[in-house]
Formats: sequence, structure tokens, C-alpha cells
Amino acid sequence: MIVYHYTKLKKWKDIQAGSWQSKNKPGLGALRKLGTDYNKASEKSGVFALTEPIPDSWINNTQFPNVWNRLKNNIGKLLLEISIDPKKAMVYDWAEKEKNDEDNSTEFAEKQYINSGMSLEDYLVNKNLFVLPEVVIEEDVPIENIKISDEQPLLEEKLEICKGTELEILKKEIQSIPELTEWYKNYEARKEREIGERIGPKKI
Repeated sequence: MIVYHYTKLKKWKDIQAGSWQSKNKPGLGALRKLGTDYNKASEKSGVFALTEPIPDSWINNTQFPNVWNRLKNNIGKLLLEISIDPKKAMVYDWAEKEKNDEDNSTEFAEKQYINSGMSLEDYLVNKNLFVLPEVVIEEDVPIENIKISDEQPLLEEKLEICKGTELEILKKEIQSIPELTEWYKNYEARKEREIGERIGPKKI
């Protein structure tokens, strides 16, 4: 099964080559803690991912309407696809942590978060139990199971927003990654077509 992980453009080379985060082995290291205040959460760490590149449950969530924008502000823009055995990954409901912003302590919210967990395999037949599903792979992910996605929604969004020097820097970062060459070529061609369609045919 494929799950989706966002990272920073500049981290791709470290993922390919290996770094201290992955014990110097190519891939992603399972380093991020699941919590800080609840023991069972602070004892666990993993690689975090989503079940979709642009998850509708996060974007169009009436209970937590700002959660997707907050998440985007804290993740990179390069979308990776991770191939994973659904029996070897967990899904937790991030909504339990969001409730901490309301009237629960951090420890209690983390306990509820951990208690919401089930295997990705079980989640696939119990999706209705989750408000904000978050995949956690509680072991390092080797490079063989990782690829840059053919879809790059957050990169496209950033290309639309950036201007001037910031845009030029972003383009250079994208062009420095060979695996993005075909995607960027197609993106540029599509934008040119869209501009042409807006302008309309040239008058003779």
C-alpha cells in the first residue's frame, strides 16, 4: 500500500544518501516522538504520513477548520510515496490532540491519541472511526520503499504563491532534484497552456 509523506526539498539528498536521522542508511528515520507528556506516547517514535496526498478529511473538516493550514505550515512541500505493508503501520486520530486546544490536558489528549490507534490494515475497514487519520510507521523506512510522487500539490501551490527572488530560489531547488525534472516540465507546459487559454487565439 502507498502512503504519503511530505518533506523539505533540501532533505531529499540526505534521504537518498542517509544521515544521522536514519542511522546513516538511505531512507527515512523513525525519529519523531508521538508525544511528550504521556509515557506511552513519548516512548514511541515514527515516520508520519497521510493516507492521501491531499486528504479531504483534513481539508474539509468542519470540527477543526484550520487544521490543514496549520499542518501545511509545519511540513515540507516535497511529496514522497512510501510503500508499506498495512500490517506494519499504525493509524492514530490526530483529532484527539486537537481537542487539547479546547479543554483537555496535553497528557490526556496524548493518551486518547494513543488509544485511538489501530493497524493500517484495520483502519481500511474502520475509516468511519477516525476524524483526522494520521499514519505512523514505527520503524525506519529504507530508500527502496520511497519514491518522489508524480503529484506535487504543495509544490504547485507554493510556485503559485512565490514571487521574485523567492520564486527563483524555489525553481532552482526543484531543478536540482533530477527526479522532479519530468514533473516540472509537465507543470510548466500546463501553465503555458492555461495562460494561452486565458489570452485566447491571436488575432490576425
